[in-house]
Amino acid sequence: MTDSVTWRTNKAGVNIPLMVMADPFNNFAELSETNNKASTTFTVNSDTRPNLTIFYKDILITPNPVHSGGNMNVSALVKNEGSSSAADINVSFYRVVHGADSLLLGAQTIPSLSPGSSARVAVDWTNIPESGEKIIYIQVDPANMVPEIREDDNDAFTTVNILTLPDLAIAAGSITFSPAAPKEGDLVTMTVAIQNSGEQAASNVIVRLSESGVVLGEQAISSLAGNSTASISLPYDTTSKKGVHTITAEVDPDNALNEQSEENNSASRAFGVQDANLWLTEQYISPNGDGVKDSTQFFFRLETSQTVLIVVVNSKGETVRTYSNPELENTTGGTITWDGLDDTGMMLTTGSTRCGSWAQIARPLGHGRHDRQQPLSFGRGNRHEVPVEQ
Repeated sequence: MTDSVTWRTNKAGVNIPLMVMADPFNNFAELSETNNKASTTFTVNSDTRPNLTIFYKDILITPNPVHSGGNMNVSALVKNEGSSSAADINVSFYRVVHGADSLLLGAQTIPSLSPGSSARVAVDWTNIPESGEKIIYIQVDPANMVPEIREDDNDAFTTVNILTLPDLAIAAGSITFSPAAPKEGDLVTMTVAIQNSGEQAASNVIVRLSESGVVLGEQAISSLAGNSTASISLPYDTTSKKGVHTITAEVDPDNALNEQSEENNSASRAFGVQDANLWLTEQYISPNGDGVKDSTQFFFRLETSQTVLIVVVNSKGETVRTYSNPELENTTGGTITWDGLDDTGMMLTTGSTRCGSWAQIARPLGHGRHDRQQPLSFGRGNRHEVPVEQ
């Protein structure tokens, strides 16, 4: 019986020993075990082909970190570890996303690479439209046009994190006034907090405050890091300005910065310059959605900081709407807007075209047996009527 095996040589040499053994573990009983092996020698000549290699540690990405909307340079070191030169070596660069088609970033050709030498090639990815972690995959001689000793060392990859664009945002709740319920002649400090929810920093961030289209002032934040908050403050003189003032805050009002969204760059909030401790902007409201007196704002001012509760009660003394939030805690003044709805979202009605309702503010008074929610007086009573027109 004859048998044969194929061995792909992986080294060169002269007089390389080769031994063949039959029943090497003596599993069979035989007359003699001395003739179960034989040996010979053979010579393996050196492979004269080139061998192109690339290693992931030799991949360089600049700048790092990479910014969405920016540019990135990817370079790789290609080596020839074979015995002869290679010519016209194609090197292709790809962006790979799991479960999606790869994107060819570019390709370079190395004219010639002699044995033992190396060459660095690079491509640029410009105006990067993506963000998040990506795989950068590089393949040498992807079409196998160069005969080589081996092909399994012709590719490598690395990962890169692409930072999202800045996302500057202002919410109505991020606009505050101090004092919260000023009287005429007070100097009010308007403070605006700006959130950057993107990963990239934003530079020279302009914040502008205006009222009814008239610019009150603006300030610049020199740098706002990603996922962070900064604030600006401007004064407002209330002399001869009794009434309601709606302040609009805009970040990047001239759209000078490249960011994820421009839809969240402005917000508005009102405060009242008061001549009383309790004050309503509208004595009558008609919440029918026509934009005319659909709601009323209720302002209050306290002598000392208190945690307050604001309730709306009907003509029977029944509570129909309650306001309690962090902005009403430990405060000397504030405001709420009532739209004629109760706590369930239903419009108040008594079956006629008008129902009497009023706002009532309550706050803790003193300590001990008096430490409970009590109404704060307004005018001749503790309620201010706001008739609701249907």
